[in-house]
Amino acid sequence: MGKLSKGRWLAIVLTVALVLTLVPAVAGANGDNDVRNTIDWTGQGTDSINCEEYEQGTMHWVLNQARNVENPELVLYDKDGNELDRDEDPRMTGPVYHFYTEYYDLDDLEATVYFDGELAENRRGRITSQFVLSGYCPPDIVIYPESGTTTVAYEDLPKDDSDWDYNDWVATIGTEGTFRSVAGDRYLTSIEFDITPKARGAADNHSFHIVIPADTFSIDGEYTLDIFDGDGDEVSSVTDDFDATTENDFTIWESTLDALPDMSNTGDGQDPVDPSQTAKVSIVFDDDGCDEFDFADYPEADIGIHGNGLFFEPYLINISRTPDMEVLFGDIRMIVVPDDWRWPKEQIRIWNAYDAVEEDAELPTFVDGWWALGFDEDLVY
Repeated sequence: MGKLSKGRWLAIVLTVALVLTLVPAVAGANGDNDVRNTIDWTGQGTDSINCEEYEQGTMHWVLNQARNVENPELVLYDKDGNELDRDEDPRMTGPVYHFYTEYYDLDDLEATVYFDGELAENRRGRITSQFVLSGYCPPDIVIYPESGTTTVAYEDLPKDDSDWDYNDWVATIGTEGTFRSVAGDRYLTSIEFDITPKARGAADNHSFHIVIPADTFSIDGEYTLDIFDGDGDEVSSVTDDFDATTENDFTIWESTLDALPDMSNTGDGQDPVDPSQTAKVSIVFDDDGCDEFDFADYPEADIGIHGNGLFFEPYLINISRTPDMEVLFGDIRMIVVPDDWRWPKEQIRIWNAYDAVEEDAELPTFVDGWWALGFDEDLVY
């Protein structure tokens, strides 16, 4: 055999190099993924949430038209390239591989299938195999927003007869909502109102109510009104349907005497009296819950002195009068104050006890944040 010229040797070397470049490297099953064929996820299926078919916290991936694919392996990464999860043992039905992983945030997720063999192509050489997210169900994330506690205080007599000490009925109302987060969307699944009486400087009797205005919540449900004794044991419980499209008026106490006796926690030198009853209103919403309610829509800074800005409406009815006399949400005889507010002692007018409250024609006038602008220690309880 004759010797090859330099030119022919060069041509052979270039040809071999070209062939090696065009032929993909192949490794055995679960071999080095750096030398295997790949197909990357392009974001298909991000809208395939399906919590009826899939368990919470799971993802189902599919590589279809994969009859000539061998030893596929799915690997999930975050956007920084850190490995999150993998499925090395997919299930095959026909020409389709099914992979299953835990759920990860879609906004920070990348996915790659490493495989041996070939993807399907059409006659023009275009790849027809698809790697998609077939379905998923995010895990439930339950949070308890610190929505705080609202304290309400009332005068229970007509304005001309009021002594303006705002201690005839004082109660705290704690609100706590339970939210479920699914794919970034928040749903209010339940809400509770815990009511604790603090003072009852009245000789007259009252009923105390909380109103949920129509359409405050977008979903119907079921409510429960529980009354507890001073030891926390249940005294009574009522459960019924909650219709979000109508006004819901909850009678917390038909008689506030059941919760505190006359002239409790208002007298000079009087020892504190613990309430004999507390109450809780719980609402559990149907389906996934309310997706249109957020405590952030009712910021504390927007709550008015007389209750405007609250999403619920507490009010008092003096049932010792004929006819009954209502002190409604927004009335000057109702004020909303912080949980640690100290009310005036019996028959001490609020403008005498608090520096920033003025008197105008025997009626109080308030400024924003008046309770934090000084008070007379001897005149408050």
